Amino acid sequence: MCPVFCGEVANSRFSELPVETYEACGWSSLLVACADQNLGREAGVSLKKIAWLFGVPMVLFAGIVFYLYGHNLGDISHLHEPWSSFGSLLSGVFTLVGAGATVGTLLYLSHQNKEMQKVTQAQLDTLTFERYINHRKLFTDHLNELVATQKNLFAFRDPSHLYNSIFTMNSPHHCEFSVPPTYDENGDGRNHVGLLYRKLERIKSALDLAQPDADDVNQLIHDLIDLSYDLLMIEPVGNRRVGDVVFMDSVYGFNIFALNEFIDPAVKIANMIFRFTNNPVIDGQLIQGNSFFIKEAFLKTFFPERKKIPLNVFNNIAGLSTFVWVYIIAQKMHVDNEPFLPSSVKLLRSKLFSVDSVNELAEKENFDDVLNSCIHELKRKLSGMTHKDEHFIQAMEFDSRLRGLIDHNA
Repeated sequence: MCPVFCGEVANSRFSELPVETYEACGWSSLLVACADQNLGREAGVSLKKIAWLFGVPMVLFAGIVFYLYGHNLGDISHLHEPWSSFGSLLSGVFTLVGAGATVGTLLYLSHQNKEMQKVTQAQLDTLTFERYINHRKLFTDHLNELVATQKNLFAFRDPSHLYNSIFTMNSPHHCEFSVPPTYDENGDGRNHVGLLYRKLERIKSALDLAQPDADDVNQLIHDLIDLSYDLLMIEPVGNRRVGDVVFMDSVYGFNIFALNEFIDPAVKIANMIFRFTNNPVIDGQLIQGNSFFIKEAFLKTFFPERKKIPLNVFNNIAGLSTFVWVYIIAQKMHVDNEPFLPSSVKLLRSKLFSVDSVNELAEKENFDDVLNSCIHELKRKLSGMTHKDEHFIQAMEFDSRLRGLIDHNA
């Protein structure tokens, strides 16, 4: 038994004490034990009070009555009438004393019942507190398991805050296991679970677009930031990679060249939250992060770098913007229904639609291989063209910019 702990319980509500105090003293059983100890102490005090309030006055009253009876009537009589009167006196006195004892007993039992109710409530509070602690711990364990299965590519900023945001009604005094989603009159989420459902629906709709424009891309990026930062509360671990979305100099764990690397674990985290709150999970296969149209829209939106706008992508590869520019324009150029630069477009697509391939361009050898391949194909095209040909001016612009990269990377 921890005497300091029992003293604290006696003078405060148990939920106001730090959790470490309960763990150090074996809180799961000590709360009830201390309550029982307090009950025994208070019961003893109450019994003494009742004895003094009812027992002693009744005894004194009976003694005084007998004394006055004997003093006024004198010696013991041998007649029937005095003994009959004395019997009536005894009956009245003991009836009164018995009534007082009964009242005292009832008061004592009432006090005991109240104290037992306190102990019962303390036991219920202890069970609620234990459920609350175990529920939080299980939630955190699930989060840690998700981090481990994703090879520690991200971390949860504040698991405790995430738990409190989802289970807003839970506390040491109350613990709910189910949290249904709630929505307002417009169908927008009102609680954390409802917001998470609606955000995933918006992201899925954006990823399903066949012709997304710049506004669609910007809205999708903001929805992904909300999902990462506000709803899942995760942050990336490790160095920045080319293509990581940067907003106000902060990264949020998703990359325009590998959006599926964020979407897949994000859906798993969301489904864990849905299961933990007793809600239906969503089919992760319906949310495709490898959409070709979205990736191409990302390239058009974020390359070249947008000045004076806080939303951009991280890029430390000089010349990458030129490759993106050549790819976007060249893929639309055709001569007699044949691609104008088929080899260059195919090569650039293979390099620009994979985050690993893009980051390989940071190595000079890989960058020069792509650059030389594009220049050589363009040179062959220009050798058979005149200034009157349809794509001559654009081809010359390609040649100028690509050859400018040779001097830049020399």
